[in-house]
Amino acid sequence: MFVSANDIHMAVGDLYLLVAAGNTSQILWIVGAILAVLVVNSVCKYITYDTAPARLIYKPSSWNRRLLAAMDTLPGTYYPTPYMVHDALQTLFVAIGRLQPKLPSRDEPFEVEPGEIIHLTWIEPEGAFGADSTVPIVFVLHGVDGNAGKAYNRHMAKLIWKEGWRCVLPTRRGCNPAIANQKSYEYYDPDFALVVRHVAAAFPRAKLYAIGMSAGANIVTKYAGMTGTECPLSGAVSVGNGYDWDEGTQHLSKRWIWNYIIMYTSRRQFYYKHEELYTDPGSPLHGRVCPRAMASVRGFRDFDTHFSSRLHEYDDVESYYQAQSCKHNMRDIAIPMLFLHTEDDPLCPPALIPFNLIYHNPQLMLAITNRGGHLGWAKGWLPFAASSSTWGEEVAADYVKALVRMHSD
Repeated sequence: MFVSANDIHMAVGDLYLLVAAGNTSQILWIVGAILAVLVVNSVCKYITYDTAPARLIYKPSSWNRRLLAAMDTLPGTYYPTPYMVHDALQTLFVAIGRLQPKLPSRDEPFEVEPGEIIHLTWIEPEGAFGADSTVPIVFVLHGVDGNAGKAYNRHMAKLIWKEGWRCVLPTRRGCNPAIANQKSYEYYDPDFALVVRHVAAAFPRAKLYAIGMSAGANIVTKYAGMTGTECPLSGAVSVGNGYDWDEGTQHLSKRWIWNYIIMYTSRRQFYYKHEELYTDPGSPLHGRVCPRAMASVRGFRDFDTHFSSRLHEYDDVESYYQAQSCKHNMRDIAIPMLFLHTEDDPLCPPALIPFNLIYHNPQLMLAITNRGGHLGWAKGWLPFAASSSTWGEEVAADYVKALVRMHSD
């Protein structure tokens, strides 16, 4: 029993009509039916699931062989949760399906320019560490519409914290739910450079690492490429990267359900929450974004055309995507870096992966599984629990752990 994309699209189309009509009982019935079909479909896929190990692509070298030998998770095989094999369930699981782990944390408001604040959430082991501390520090960067409080960031931070390391979760400008009327950026890598410089100055003896998720992966990858041999990071992990935003949004336009969801959440997060900045005649950003155009956007690329590219003052969305995409900087990456992907990612499909760039750079390694959705990799029977972790999170933490071990030898 395999469900086609058209079947799901038709069901969701009916759901939109019912939402407009306000028919609550039928809405709940259709939502339940869709989830039931996806679960049954997942079980059928699990029965025929190919349990092949994750495919590894890298330049053979003594360093990479030592690195893999130091890891517990790679080479390895991903075994999905039997009732969550479908890519839609895996992706929804990341967005709304996990309980938050309880972690000790402190917030640091970091002012990048007058009135513009990035909140840094520090998750640290017990004990005071002074400026001369050598405890590794790992940055975890969230996706396009998230913030440091999202469950997938906290679960990733949990594994870092368990190793006895510091974890820093930056909430990008415009993504903090507690701050209104602040310039909003979907993926703005200069801010990450400022955060790294700030943390490196505070703890000059600590080695720095980074794990980027989705749009955060694009930022980490681009930063590593732009800084090249001068990169302050000692290693990084890219999870669910889109690499090329022009090609990626063209693909997304064919997956209209996801396209609408991402457009809707981005417009709410980046525009409507800070609307006064763009409509107040006294604001320096007044006139840069057209409210009428924002009310009529119909997809993520349309959103970037009328909002992101205009906010960053690019001539068109193609120029904006060219400047933001990390693909063009990957040749210059000079630090060890792991890229994690799935074959069934509905948002960042494997067609976007620059296989040749990864293979021909001896610092880079790619691990790709045939299931897992976008940032999913749910495993076990209770993947929703606060104590759980995903296969992708475990591999990312294991890679950093191997680097820390090798750098300390």
